[in-house]
Amino acid sequence: MKKTFFILLFVILIGVLNAQFFDVLSMISQSAITEDNEIYLRTPFMEELIFLDIEALTFIENQIQSSVFYPHNEYEMRAIVKAPDMDLNYIGFRAEIEMFSLLLPWQIASSQTSAANMYIKAGILETGLDDPVLDLKEQSFALTETGIWVKIENVASEYPFMTGLLTNFYAYAAVILNPDSIIENIDWENIDWENLDLSIFADLTAYAIINLNIPAILEAGLFKVPFSVFLDPSSIDLSNFFSIGNIHSTISEGAMMLGIDFDTLASDPDFGEWPSMSNSLLVIPIIINIQNPMTNLAFNLDIGSPTLVYCSSYRVRSQTNTTPEITLGLDTPRYKVISYRNVGGFYPIVAEFRGDGYVIQGLNVATNFYYDASFTFTHLEDIGDGEFVFSTDNINFVTLEFNLDENDDTIPLPETSFSIYPNPIRNDSFSIEFNTPLTSDIKIDIFNIRGQKVKSVLLSENISSTLTLNNIGLPSGVYFVRVQNNDFMQVQRILMIQ
Repeated sequence: MKKTFFILLFVILIGVLNAQFFDVLSMISQSAITEDNEIYLRTPFMEELIFLDIEALTFIENQIQSSVFYPHNEYEMRAIVKAPDMDLNYIGFRAEIEMFSLLLPWQIASSQTSAANMYIKAGILETGLDDPVLDLKEQSFALTETGIWVKIENVASEYPFMTGLLTNFYAYAAVILNPDSIIENIDWENIDWENLDLSIFADLTAYAIINLNIPAILEAGLFKVPFSVFLDPSSIDLSNFFSIGNIHSTISEGAMMLGIDFDTLASDPDFGEWPSMSNSLLVIPIIINIQNPMTNLAFNLDIGSPTLVYCSSYRVRSQTNTTPEITLGLDTPRYKVISYRNVGGFYPIVAEFRGDGYVIQGLNVATNFYYDASFTFTHLEDIGDGEFVFSTDNINFVTLEFNLDENDDTIPLPETSFSIYPNPIRNDSFSIEFNTPLTSDIKIDIFNIRGQKVKSVLLSENISSTLTLNNIGLPSGVYFVRVQNNDFMQVQRILMIQ
């Protein structure tokens, strides 16, 4: 039982620390479909999540196929997946840390909730209990337009409510918490991590989808439960279980599916705002065996892998490719910037400068390719004349010829760079330190992870070494700082923690 409590604690802490995971998934961009019926997926590179194997999942010919994201360059990660079947035109995403899972499921139709093969598995569960009904072997998830569904599988592939004469009852459940509500209701700054007291979580509220039937005592439904129940199960009192709504359930293909509507959860004022900021739910599947509820509530249970479920689905965009538009924007001796736009929102698989047998990749920090996105190319003076080449599907290519000016490579330019500190930024200011002085018309732009410009500063004075920006006024998250003047441009990533 002690293991169960520390799993729950682990869930809360890791759920908070990995909020960035969902920032990454919400910034997914896709290419058009290639000649090999593949889709390239792109998301900003996050060094904090490099230890995670983030999988992209598609449903093809009644099977789930997986592809792992890999670092493409210092700014982006990519995954290549087969285009999904049109009857489930979504892509799911999954990552796992030991016994903890992060998941963005796809959306299925209400008529498909009994299709066991359409749920996305999360977590690796250990089996080996003496009771095969109690022994939880697999858990999976799916979304519908109105709610979340949890698929529970046990070793027996059977789901009785009672196996004795008014004794030996079984309950099949999924415990749900709102992570945003957890963050708001715990005083994280004053936690003594060396002498951690689990009672700090006792005032939290949990919600349990429970499918059971104990005559005259408890029937299936959504229950509001004090979180202290999970910290000290010996204190369970059914008077603390408050029924607040109905659930959905079905048994199919050796599995039990449990569903709850978002509106039912959100109807309770203690649940917190929904949709929430992270739009996620913390879900823990459980099977419970109650020996004799008529005399006492002694029980056994098997707990699944705690899963942080992001309740938004990624739908594949149109199957029809749209031709991108490219134009030359910023043009300095050392940096060339191509402005890119695609009315279909597809990002380019190919964004290159080709010349004299060399290829230079363009670097980009945007995540919205409907509007102008910038691709930066450096050191073209080492190559000479050539052309910029872009393609969203590796079939159709758009090119822009470029002729290097004769005097570009004779202009003496300092090897300028800058660093930002502190980073991560834990207050409302940071400093930019330059290794060489910058002169006149220095522009500093800050972009959010969507590629939207959120702050801009124009300086007319010279900067000798260090510049401090105060009162940034930005919420927590990942941002990109771009510094440029007439002959210099560089981008660096920052992390704001407020």
